[in-house]
Amino acid sequence: MILTRFDYARPASLGEATALLEATGGLPLGGGQSLLVGLATGETETPILVDLSAIAELRGISSLPGGGLRIGASTTLSDLAADPAVLRLAPALAEAARANDDAQVRNRATVGGNLAADRSGPARATDLPVAALALGATVTLASSTGRRTVPAGELRTALTPGAVVVALEIPTGGELSAFEKSADRATRFPMCAVAVRLQRAPSDGSVTSLRIAVTAATPSPLRLPGVEARLAGGTKPSIREVIAAFTAEPVTTFMAGRGSSAEYLRHIAGVLTGRAIHRTWI
Repeated sequence: MILTRFDYARPASLGEATALLEATGGLPLGGGQSLLVGLATGETETPILVDLSAIAELRGISSLPGGGLRIGASTTLSDLAADPAVLRLAPALAEAARANDDAQVRNRATVGGNLAADRSGPARATDLPVAALALGATVTLASSTGRRTVPAGELRTALTPGAVVVALEIPTGGELSAFEKSADRATRFPMCAVAVRLQRAPSDGSVTSLRIAVTAATPSPLRLPGVEARLAGGTKPSIREVIAAFTAEPVTTFMAGRGSSAEYLRHIAGVLTGRAIHRTWI
């Protein structure tokens, strides 16, 4: 049962939606998997829900002119996880979309909603932002004042009230990427999730770039350049060596939560990163 009262609108265009959000102070509705729960418990209130499902511009996955992928904000996690181009060009993103084990949730939850819901903090971190960060993705936002594109790692601060996620754009070079997650058993929110992306030299196969991102164990989705520098180049590190690289990372990078110490979460992040690297370092 919904405990709060609100109006409802289903605009046909993005301009209509952003104008309505600006005028009313309402909230955009994607799949509703987080938002409707908040309305049901009374944790969230809004004068109006602005349903984005009728806006054609927000749907679908397509190739970018210079390579890479454009993923509309209304694309469901199920469609994202099964798309052949995503599986081939950005497997970490497909794995992150698949990380929620509930098929009914994946069938309703949207890319934009998953990205936006991550602003709730580490206790309710979502899966897509950390994969987007590791892949070097950008996010296009729209508001009543226009559009802008921001790096995925800046979305938490850039997504201001009244703004709408339009699309997630993934650059080329994500073929060797992977996502790993240790989930809270009750909520399926990540206790710690990591994503990695490797790039290798065509000439000798050496690793030229390694990106590692962590979420839930850290205050926000975060790249770890110190760990990246310790592991880049050379031969494939063992999981023990990856854990050692994380041990050298300041424990203050991580945060205790839900009965887990920062030291424990740092260790789990190392284990998950080691698994992800071993699946991509081929």
